[in-house]
Amino acid sequence: MVKLIIAELVVTSLGTAETGLSDYVAKAVGKVKRAGVKYQLHPMGTVFEVADLKTSFRIIEAAH
Repeated sequence: MVKLIIAELVVTSLGTAETGLSDYVAKAVGKVKRAGVKYQLHPMGTVFEVADLKTSFRIIEAAH
């Protein structure tokens, strides 16, 4: 049986002069996409599946 970790990532940009965050979201999602994991976007964040915590933390660090 394969065990998967389901993680949810929410990154909020603070201290920007802009009100739109789409550029920041696109960059963070790009990091998740390049990691090659199964992911799904929703209005408040991104959910992804990984096999271990180390991979999850690597993706979160890259997106952050």
